[in-house]
Amino acid sequence: MLKAMRLGTLATTLALAPVSILVVAAQQSEADSTKQTMAPPAPVPAPILSSKKVFISYWGNAGVTDDIWPDHYSGGPNRAYDQFYAAMKAWGRYELVSTPADSDLILELQFSDRLPVSVSGGSGGSSAEPRFTLVIKDLKTHVVLWAFFRDLKTWQTRSLTHDQSFDYALGSLVNDMAKLSGAPPVIDVEAIKKKKPDPYANWQPGP
Repeated sequence: MLKAMRLGTLATTLALAPVSILVVAAQQSEADSTKQTMAPPAPVPAPILSSKKVFISYWGNAGVTDDIWPDHYSGGPNRAYDQFYAAMKAWGRYELVSTPADSDLILELQFSDRLPVSVSGGSGGSSAEPRFTLVIKDLKTHVVLWAFFRDLKTWQTRSLTHDQSFDYALGSLVNDMAKLSGAPPVIDVEAIKKKKPDPYANWQPGP
């Protein structure tokens, strides 16, 4: 009886073996296919890595509505430019010049609105959401080399005040620039989340 059970178990194992082999082969084939379809990292445009001088251009509150500007943020209309300029200068990777003609790269900073539309139950609407945009242009060719976008209303900033979300998004934008050039983060954006807001500052509670 025991011998018969062993023979039955062996027969079952042998019967399942081809199935196991097929599963492993399919998984290996899928893994190989994934490796083949993943493109290698493309090179960062050379001017971003080789340039030494940059000119910072600021669009101000281009297209920003009264819903988010200026009442929701302290510091006045030039706050984004002042903070970004100070952060880039503190980083020291590029020399900041005062005229475009003296630069290798032009960094166009913009603070604007985007209007995402949501639809639910047959009805929908949109609300203004602030965004920072940073466009990197080559001075000689006027070609756009790269662009970054950072929204102020995100999952990471959901519990922050408007002023804190402003600092977080702008700091992240500077870090994006640093990462692209192969440098470590410039600003500790996580520390911004822990910073206690000034109760006397001109800020409104976050969304």
